[in-house]
Amino acid sequence: MQPKTDKKPDGLNAAYLKYEYAEQIDIADEHFDDELVEALLLKDGMSVVYGDSNSGKTFLAIDLACSIALGGNWLGRRSVQGVALYLATEGPMSVKRRLKAYKKHHGINKLPIVVVTSPVNFFEGGADDSHKVVKLIEKIEAELGQKVRIVIGDTMARISAGANENTGQDMTIVLKHADYIREHAQIHFMWIHHCGKDAAKGGRGWSGIRAAIDTEIEVVETKGQKIRSIEVTKQRDIDGKGDRYGFTLMPISIGMNQWGKVRSSCVVIEAEAPAKVIGTKSAIEVGIMEFFAAEKTSSNKKRIVDFVLDLDRNRAAQPKPGSVYNRIKAMVNEGMLMEHQGIIQPTTWIPDHSSVIS
Repeated sequence: MQPKTDKKPDGLNAAYLKYEYAEQIDIADEHFDDELVEALLLKDGMSVVYGDSNSGKTFLAIDLACSIALGGNWLGRRSVQGVALYLATEGPMSVKRRLKAYKKHHGINKLPIVVVTSPVNFFEGGADDSHKVVKLIEKIEAELGQKVRIVIGDTMARISAGANENTGQDMTIVLKHADYIREHAQIHFMWIHHCGKDAAKGGRGWSGIRAAIDTEIEVVETKGQKIRSIEVTKQRDIDGKGDRYGFTLMPISIGMNQWGKVRSSCVVIEAEAPAKVIGTKSAIEVGIMEFFAAEKTSSNKKRIVDFVLDLDRNRAAQPKPGSVYNRIKAMVNEGMLMEHQGIIQPTTWIPDHSSVIS
C-alpha cells in the first residue's frame, strides 16, 4: 500500500525547504564581512585548536580571546572587537590566573572577557547546558552593551564528559549543542582539544569532528626549540590553510606562595615561526636537499636560498631568507653539508663538476 502523498512527515515537506536556483546567484563581486579574525576565523564558524599537553594551546586561546575583546591584532591578523566567553571547564582558576598575567603584562584592566567557572557538559547536560550558554550570552550582551563574538570550550574532552570521543554516535550530540549555541547566538565557537597518539593525524577522537569544523589549528612544542609553532591545518571557506605562526611563552609574576616564593603564569609573545618538521627533518632542510637532488651540483648559498623560497612562493607563511641561511649553516655544523670558500654540497655524494669541494 502506497503512503498518502498529502501527508507531511513531522510537519515538513518540500514546500518548507529553502532552495535557490543557481541562475539566481549574482556573479558580481561581493563585499565579504564574515571574518572574525583576518584569514583565520569566521564570525559564525566553528574551529578546533589542538595540541599535546603543555604545548601552549590554552595560553594561545586566551591570548586570542583577549585580542578579540580589545579589537586588536592577533599575531599580525586584524580582528573584529567583541566579548569573549570562556567555558573554563578544565581549570577555571588556571584560566583566571592567565588572564591576570595578560592584564598585568599589557597594563590594562578593562577586558570584556567572561569566564564561566561552572562545569558545562554538552553530552550529559545536553540541551539544558547549551541553552544555559545561549541565555548567558543574551544576559552578557544586555549588561555590557556589546556583542559576544566568540565562545571558547576548554576542553572538548571535559565538555563532552561521559561520551565516547571515538564514536560519531556520541560526538555528533556534543557538536550539535555547540552548533545550537553558534547559530542561536551568532557567534564563533572554538574548541580546545588534545591531539591523539599520532599528532600527524590531527585532533584526538572521531574523524567526523574535523569534517564538522571550519578551521583547524595545530599547536606544537618541538623539543629543544624555545619557539612554539602554530599551523592552520584546515580552512573551509577562507584563505589561510598552511599559514604558520610562531610564539614563545614569557613568565609573568602574579604573586607569592606562603613561603615567599614567586608564583607565575605566562603570556604569549609573537615570534617567527620555526621551520616545519617533517618526520625528523624541517621543511627548509627538505627544500635544501631537494635543491641538490634537482641540480646535482654544488652551489653558492644564494642559489640554494632562492630555490627553497621559490618552493613556498604560493604560501602565506613562507620562510624568511635568514631562516634558510641559518639552516644551511646548521647542516654544515651537523655534518650534513660541506662548505669550502662559500660553496656548499652534501656530504653523501661528490658531483662531477669543477666546483667540487676538495
